[in-house]
Amino acid sequence: MKEETARYFENSTALCRIPDIDAGFIPQGLDEAAGQILITGYMGNGKTSPIYVVSRETGEAKKILMQTEEGKPFTGHAGGLSVQGGYVYIAGSTGGFVYAYDLERILAAEDGSAVGAVQKIALKNEEDAIRVSFTGADGTHLYAGEFHKDPIFYTHRSHRVSTDTGTQKAYLFGFTVGDAGEAQPSLVYSIPDNVQGACFAEGKLYLSQTDGLLRARILTYDLSKLSQSGTKRVLGKEIPLYILTVENAKKTTRIPPMSEEILASNGQLHILYESASNRYRIGKKLGLSSVWSTPLTFFE
Repeated sequence: MKEETARYFENSTALCRIPDIDAGFIPQGLDEAAGQILITGYMGNGKTSPIYVVSRETGEAKKILMQTEEGKPFTGHAGGLSVQGGYVYIAGSTGGFVYAYDLERILAAEDGSAVGAVQKIALKNEEDAIRVSFTGADGTHLYAGEFHKDPIFYTHRSHRVSTDTGTQKAYLFGFTVGDAGEAQPSLVYSIPDNVQGACFAEGKLYLSQTDGLLRARILTYDLSKLSQSGTKRVLGKEIPLYILTVENAKKTTRIPPMSEEILASNGQLHILYESASNRYRIGKKLGLSSVWSTPLTFFE
């Protein structure tokens, strides 16, 4: 493990420091827009969840306070962040929702100001519910990812999928958003336990998988080699099912523990860690108070 971690750092550089990492912020979500790095998460003291906008050029950051679509402070587990089509999408975790914020308003907002969601997209109905722990986007679809870990974090019973090596219980659910703000199911990936982030780049899908304080890894999948495995009924619609296991990954790469969301950009894979927050602290010793960037080729 030490040798693998050393090799990771030898091939990586710090992209930017995680704002307020020593002041109660617990980072979860990561994306970029207009030369800015966007980071979200939640506060360990239960205060309003933030979106940080960090300049790639200077490293300077501003803090935007999240509000619900009703204008109330959002204090929930903002588990993930994805930018697509002029919106910033935030994972609503166990509530089964994704919140949409206007990207221009986020970028233009003053430091310390509050911005309300423009949409609350429901990913649940009377027969199903997506536990949105992280998000993703591929330019066409949005993705809501689930985190399953026995015996603490459970997903809906209908999400069980049998594989060659056992049963998987979490989804990476792809959808589009209709004119009325409703989720329109498109496809679904069955994913392993303990996944905290996903991103797409150059025909590949990368998953960030972490097992607490013990270990983490990036799972790399070649989408051109992935075959459909029938269909699954998700949110009332039969959609194509694809199965991602640890065994059918193109490559598995060890990284430092407690990785969260990931971002592929300009040939680099940027990784956000939560281990340096005051809730865990171990990452402070490892230098994980920053987002780290590594060439995508390291994971291929």
